[in-house]
Amino acid sequence: MKTIINNKEVEIDNNIRYIDLIEKYQKDYFYNIVAVKENNVFVDIYSKVKENANIVFFDYSNKEANKIYVNGLIFMTIYSIVSLYGEDTFINVRHSIDKGLFLTVNKKIDVIKIKEKMLEVVESNLAITRHSVNRLEAIKYFEKNRLKEKVELLKYSTNTYITLYKLGNMYDFYFSNLPYSTKVIDKFDLSQEGKNGFVLTFPTSFEPNIIPSYHPRKGLFNLFEEHYRIMSMFGINTVVDLNKIVLKYGINDLIRIEETLQSDRLLNIANQIYLNKTNIKIILLSGPSSSGKTTTSIKLCNYLRSFGIKTLKLSMDDYFLSKEETPLDEDGNKDYDNIKAVNLELFDKQVQELLEGKEVMTPIFNFKNGKGELINKLKLTKNTILVIEGIHA
Repeated sequence: MKTIINNKEVEIDNNIRYIDLIEKYQKDYFYNIVAVKENNVFVDIYSKVKENANIVFFDYSNKEANKIYVNGLIFMTIYSIVSLYGEDTFINVRHSIDKGLFLTVNKKIDVIKIKEKMLEVVESNLAITRHSVNRLEAIKYFEKNRLKEKVELLKYSTNTYITLYKLGNMYDFYFSNLPYSTKVIDKFDLSQEGKNGFVLTFPTSFEPNIIPSYHPRKGLFNLFEEHYRIMSMFGINTVVDLNKIVLKYGINDLIRIEETLQSDRLLNIANQIYLNKTNIKIILLSGPSSSGKTTTSIKLCNYLRSFGIKTLKLSMDDYFLSKEETPLDEDGNKDYDNIKAVNLELFDKQVQELLEGKEVMTPIFNFKNGKGELINKLKLTKNTILVIEGIHA
């Protein structure tokens, strides 16, 4: 039968599966293929290819496929730890940290042994298969395995059937597709963090050729731990706990508490800056899109002014290149998260001039016409701190 593979029409056998095609086309890819799209929708790699299907393979250098790789790596990590330490072992994927993920285990662990076990699982080429399961049957399975959080989470679902993934004798559910085999999840590293925690690192879509080295971030860890401590005071440790509180009391009070805590943190930061004001010339605020950088920078500047500190705010968004020069992502959309979307030459030049006390005509980006307009006259006066916010700040 005929089908289209990577924009080329080819003749393939009837009843052929995607897994068979991957084995044939892997040689054309530098990195492991972890996902396949049929007519722009991710499919089960163990399913049969349909006639006239438009097929595209994705290795883990692709953004979407990289998320699939990471979720598969998490599943394999949990499987390996439970295999080592027993079925009463509970693993918690806590949060991201330094291009990796921080996980904790309810037992004392040895990351060297865990990594050895994971490499053994990779070498075993175990299949990761997808199964459509009645939700009530899935609840019974998780109850039997004493996975209370998963049981409670499934109770909030209204679907009759849910998707479970199987690795060895373990089932779990994820809100994304997973790789088809452990053999393709072969690039990772583990770094011990505390007696029962570790950081899991892996290739990113930005640098798929390397496994990032882990650099401890004590300040960030302390911040996360403080957040967990405060949420525990309100009985919120999981999404299930949050769902229960929202259903019982609503979300408004919790939002107000979080906003108060954030204001307290900003006030504390402003106080620290005030105590070191003679040594601080620039403050940088970075974070992903829609994370509150602009709002936070405005609030911080207001707090600093209340301490008598002058501030000058600069947004890296105003240094975007024109829309004609903006790089595209792999789907052909304008990639504003790419650092190459920023006019770094102009940014570096103007920041240096501001620090030298010169008057600078900085841009304000016009999102309607997609161009930066040099209309904002700025000068960094004596004893003024420059506050820069942006994705790449």
